[in-house]
Amino acid sequence: MTEMNSNQFETEAGEPLNERRNPGFSLTVWLVLGLLVLAFVLRLLGLSTREVHPDEWYHVLAGASWANGEGLTYVRGIYDRAWPFTMATGLAHSWLGLDGFMAARFPSLLAGVVCVWLIYVLGKRTASPAVGLIAAAILAFDHMGIEWSQIGRFYTLQTACILGLACIFAGPSFGAPRAAPMRTLIAVLVAAGIALLALLLQVISILGIAGLVLFLFTRTPYFSIEFARTPSWQRTALAILIVVGFVIGMAGFVMMWPELRATQAWTAHEADNFMYYDDYMRAMYGVLWPLTPLAVLIGLSHSRKAILLALSVIIPVLLVQSLGGMKAPRYIMQAIPFIFLLWAVGLRSGFLWLAGMIRDRVPFGNIGPGRIVSNTAALAVLAFALAGNLSFREAAKWTIRDGKAALAGQPLLSGEPLDPALVSASREVASKLRGGETYLIATDPWIQAYFGQAAHFTLINPRNDNDQPLDFEDKTGQVNIANAEELSVALDCLPSADILLRSDKVGAFYLPPPVMAEIEQRATPVSLANGALKLYQWSRPVDHTETDCSLVNAGLAKQN
Repeated sequence: MTEMNSNQFETEAGEPLNERRNPGFSLTVWLVLGLLVLAFVLRLLGLSTREVHPDEWYHVLAGASWANGEGLTYVRGIYDRAWPFTMATGLAHSWLGLDGFMAARFPSLLAGVVCVWLIYVLGKRTASPAVGLIAAAILAFDHMGIEWSQIGRFYTLQTACILGLACIFAGPSFGAPRAAPMRTLIAVLVAAGIALLALLLQVISILGIAGLVLFLFTRTPYFSIEFARTPSWQRTALAILIVVGFVIGMAGFVMMWPELRATQAWTAHEADNFMYYDDYMRAMYGVLWPLTPLAVLIGLSHSRKAILLALSVIIPVLLVQSLGGMKAPRYIMQAIPFIFLLWAVGLRSGFLWLAGMIRDRVPFGNIGPGRIVSNTAALAVLAFALAGNLSFREAAKWTIRDGKAALAGQPLLSGEPLDPALVSASREVASKLRGGETYLIATDPWIQAYFGQAAHFTLINPRNDNDQPLDFEDKTGQVNIANAEELSVALDCLPSADILLRSDKVGAFYLPPPVMAEIEQRATPVSLANGALKLYQWSRPVDHTETDCSLVNAGLAKQN
């Protein structure tokens, strides 16, 4: 449908939603600013206390290396995944003087706050300022949004890119009957740049981008019942293009199926759980998620543009990620604000209905105090219902904890959020490592940060789908040991080795009993006062071995 026709679905009680009177433009602006400040504070409070995510080390070390003019060096390799974010980490390090995790987390924080503003803009453009405010409020208080704004990874920036793209596609430069050509051209170029950035950050951004491109089709005259009923060569050509596009898309899907289903060891147990994301949404948003279909039906009557845009992103992201082998909540983060947009449409309608019902039963309900009472009561009912979602309760719990730490003097933009026990144990271990010709075998990349040297070998167990025995990893420049057999080969081929392990991983996923049995059988434990780490030392009793050492030697040669 054309923009003019689609607007007839964006009305309520005969008035366009975008033109309805609200408490005042200035009040709306102040509410948005207040939400942005609140979102910033909620994310800032835990910036220096949020537990370290293992993947943060990639950006911390590579970003610091880039800021020092040494390229995107990570340990002995090159970490070039999501390099724009890593460079942003380096800029935070060099321009703002932030170190370590604070430099990596500050870009995430800023992107998280930008997401709150962008979802407001999107809600305002597609439905009404009230819908935008509700969606922004949900995102500001959302646990996932807060958590990943406090972790030095690229997910909030990726989400901001998809939201920014949606704001451009929903704006006047696309679909309007008299859009200025130059304005549309500029919008296309900016959109292309944002889409490219999103793809550089995370390849699965293609799902959100593809959905938004399909949404553009709904803003053309070709998406209408009138066009479908009118015989013409344009209709025939469009039908052929749709069929050809569908065939090409299905062929590509079939070709990509093995890669889509490939998984890494840490999430292999969820590979066939096709209801994984439904389970997650029901757990975190137990009140809102089951009502999503109702919000869609309500929105189609008066906020059709918002519903179509939101569904264009939500459906491909949830569908493809559910079929894929790799699963984690953060992989659908680009779709989460669009789900909030659906809920905002439904909540606004629910508020209007509830407040109206209360006003009919309150004396003088349509004037003065009666209106205030009815609106306040409706807000209280909805707030109580929203509090039943685990996401908001978790956000409140973490905010209270972080707020107490800040009041007690915890710095907000300095310090390292590392486990004090690991820091203490690492200082003790530093005096026990033999160095020299001794090779270091470790379970974590923090060896580089703690001891100023890289592990020659990394214990990663079990092996991922596409790994080879004693696989050399380009991004770390290390040889990966995936099981007890490979560890045995490595020890046979090395003159001596220090094996450094985290105690909390012993017997767990990365250090299962066979690996630990090999270590305890062949290496000598070193006594440590702090139990957070375990150190074992191995020295080969003879200068020769009958083991085939070609893989070990090849890996070491690549390191050098």
